[in-house]
Amino acid sequence: MNWFNGDGGGQSRAPDPSSPTNSPCQCLQCENQHLRAQVQGFERALAAKQDQMDKMTALLEARTVDLQAARVFLHRADNIADSDVIPLVATLNALAYQTAAAIADAHQDRRAGEKDGVAQACETLVKGGLLSKTFVDTLRRAKHDGEPFLVQVGIQAIMVAYAHRLSLAWDLWDRGTQKAYEEVYQSIRAHEPQPISAQWRILCRTHIRALRKPEDRLCQRNEEELTTQLAIVLRACGVSDSTEELHRELQAAHAGALRDFIRTAFDFRRVVGEEVVSRHMSLVSVTHGKDFDYKEMTDDWADLRKRAREEQEVGRQTVLCTTSLGLLREIEDGAKGRNARRVVLLVKPKVVLESMLASL
Repeated sequence: MNWFNGDGGGQSRAPDPSSPTNSPCQCLQCENQHLRAQVQGFERALAAKQDQMDKMTALLEARTVDLQAARVFLHRADNIADSDVIPLVATLNALAYQTAAAIADAHQDRRAGEKDGVAQACETLVKGGLLSKTFVDTLRRAKHDGEPFLVQVGIQAIMVAYAHRLSLAWDLWDRGTQKAYEEVYQSIRAHEPQPISAQWRILCRTHIRALRKPEDRLCQRNEEELTTQLAIVLRACGVSDSTEELHRELQAAHAGALRDFIRTAFDFRRVVGEEVVSRHMSLVSVTHGKDFDYKEMTDDWADLRKRAREEQEVGRQTVLCTTSLGLLREIEDGAKGRNARRVVLLVKPKVVLESMLASL
């Protein structure tokens, strides 16, 4: 039934349930329609509120994730103390010294000064960049009779230089990316707080390692490369037999020591690269030709009675090679301004000076 307003305009309106002309059924229908309209309004309001709540919940969850990520990047604490890292460096240096001494002694009687292949071995060493040309030229010219000193120094220098190179590597399988990774990392260190640069380093190295071949294969590859370098040093010193034969001999006699050395280098690289957050730690190797400074390094082969006097003659001696690695710690110093660092030399590197050549 249609209801019309009093002016006859034809516009329908809800019946008045209080009107005496309405039947009880009509009144109930009107009341039912009114209640349905109210329920639909409530349902729409509830849906709108639920939609608002869902959006707010999603926003809170996103902000929580952001805050957790920020907390990770700004987290300064770690469980690695200096006393956990120093023994790794000491082990590396001890293994290098012991292995070099054992190899030099074992080949002392075979340094016959054989010339075939010596020049090529020396050229390979120079190209490899682990020994300076000055030292390689000394190896080639020296007679090597009686005292295995120079051979030991050469092997020791190769080993610590190899460990230093490993510690700096971002991708052990693809070394062509080293420069790009290092430039990005140094830029982040220069412009961001320590926790952010550390977390970038940790994430980068961790994921690179996860994407590459198993670590056992990487260790084996580096053991092979290091053994080859040592065989070339022996050949450059005039030890008889080819580089390939010397490689096989070294593997047979010193594989265990070389494996321990490489694995220790890997352990150091993992700890300082993937676990240390509060600071930056790195191995120290002194480059050839640098002035000797007793505050930053130690003369490994100086006579103890002369060392005190020579150490005061700063800048008068130059470095031939590094025979024992040092350890450097860099930490943010907020008192000195943004990104200022406090640098501490925890372990001094040991070096051999060029003046040693005069005594040969």
